[in-house]
Amino acid sequence: MSVVGVSPVCNREAISVDEALATAHAARRACRDLPAHVRMSALRNAAASVFDKREMMAHTIVAEGVKTIREARREVDRCHETLLLAAEEARRLGGECVNFGQSAASAGRIGWWERRPLGVVVGITPYNDPLNLVAHKIAPAVAAGAPIIIKPHPRTPTSAHELARAFSGSGLPDGAIQILEADNTQAMELVSDARTSFVSFTGGKQAGEAISRQAIGKRLALELGGVCIAAVASDADVPRAADALASGIVWAAGQNCVHTQRIFAERAVFEQLAQSLTDRLQALRWDDPFSEMADYGSLISEEHADRVHAQIVNTCSRGATLLVGGRRFGRRLEPTLLTGVPDDHPLAREEIFAPVATIEVVDSLTEAENRAADNGAMINSAIFTNRLDSILSWHNALDTGATIVNDSTDFRIDAMPFGGNSSAGLGREGIRFAIEAMTEPKLICIRT
Repeated sequence: MSVVGVSPVCNREAISVDEALATAHAARRACRDLPAHVRMSALRNAAASVFDKREMMAHTIVAEGVKTIREARREVDRCHETLLLAAEEARRLGGECVNFGQSAASAGRIGWWERRPLGVVVGITPYNDPLNLVAHKIAPAVAAGAPIIIKPHPRTPTSAHELARAFSGSGLPDGAIQILEADNTQAMELVSDARTSFVSFTGGKQAGEAISRQAIGKRLALELGGVCIAAVASDADVPRAADALASGIVWAAGQNCVHTQRIFAERAVFEQLAQSLTDRLQALRWDDPFSEMADYGSLISEEHADRVHAQIVNTCSRGATLLVGGRRFGRRLEPTLLTGVPDDHPLAREEIFAPVATIEVVDSLTEAENRAADNGAMINSAIFTNRLDSILSWHNALDTGATIVNDSTDFRIDAMPFGGNSSAGLGREGIRFAIEAMTEPKLICIRT
C-alpha cells in the first residue's frame, strides 16, 4: 500500500489506512475554511498541468489500462474539462437567505443557510477510466472544501498519482488529497471508519453491495452499472445509428458502465442495421494500443477474457447466431455481435464489460420497451427515432438514469447528472451533483 502524499507533496511512501484517515481528518477545518478563490485557483492550476502533460498522461493510461492512445487522449481532455467545470462550480457554491418574516412566530429574525462539506470523503475508482473518474471524485471534493482519500483500482494506480501531482503547489492544505493503494480489506476499513463521512464508489454491483453494508451511517454515492439497451425504430437513420452503436460497443474495449450491450431493432430496419453493424465492427483494427491506427484495445486480464469468451461459446451452444467476431487472442477479444440470444442468458441479463453486443428483432417499440424494462435498472438507455411520442414512451417505460436520443448509450458530458436508479446506483456523479452530495445545508438564525 502506498500514498501520493498529502497535497501538495506527491510521493509514494507506504502508510497505513489509519494514518491516511488521521491526516484527512485533521485537514477538515483547513479545507473547509479555504476561500473559494483559492479552491478555484487550485482546480484551474491542476487543469493547466493536466493540459501541459496531456501526452504523458495519455501514455500512462495506455500503459497500464485498456485504452488505445486516441481513447486515452480523449480521457485526458475530459479530465481537463472536469477540473475547469469544478472551478466554476466552486464559484457558485453558496446558499440563500431565509424569510423569517413569513411567520408571526419568527418575526424579528434574520438568517441564511450555506452549504458546508460533510467531512472526509473516500473515493473508490475502477480501471476503465483511471484518470477522469478519479477527477470526478477529487474535483468536487476540492470545490466543496472536503479532504479526500482516493483508493484507485490496483491495476491502474499511476493515473491517480499523476492527477494528485497536478495539484502540487496549488495552495491546498496538507491532507487535502491522498492516493492510497489498498487491497479490498483495507478499502473496507476506509469505508467503515467513523472518520469517513462520505463514500463515492464507481464499480461493480457486488463490491457496491459490500460497501453499502460496511458504510452504516455514511452518506453514499454508488455508480454500479447495468446492461445498457438501445432501440432502433423503423424511422431511424440506420447508417447514423450503426456508427453510434459501433462506437458504443467498442469504446474502451467495451469496458464501460454505459457500454451498448443489447440492441432491439424494429423488423423494417433489422436486416439493414445488423448488416451495417457487422460491417463496421469487422472493419475495426486491433493494433499496438500506442499506434494511431488502433481502433480498440484489450480486456483488463486473461481471466476476464476467459469469462467473456466462455459466455459467447455458451450462448452459441444455446442457439444464438454469431454475426461477427467472437475470437479471442490472449487479452484481445474481437468486437462481437450476436443475435438470437435468449432473454434469460447472462449476455442479456448481466453486464458483460467487453466489446460484445446482441441485436434482436422486435415487431414494435412497445415490445422493445417491455423486454428492456424486464432487464432492470441501467445508467443510460438509447433510442433512435424522430418521433417525440416514441422517445417519451421509451423514456418513461425504463428504469434508467438517462435516455439518449439518436446516439449511443455511452454518450456523456461531465456536467450532466450521471448514474443509475435502484440496482444500477445511488446518487449522481457530475460535478455540481457530486458537490451537493458532499455538502449539506447549515443554517444560522439571528434574533434581532
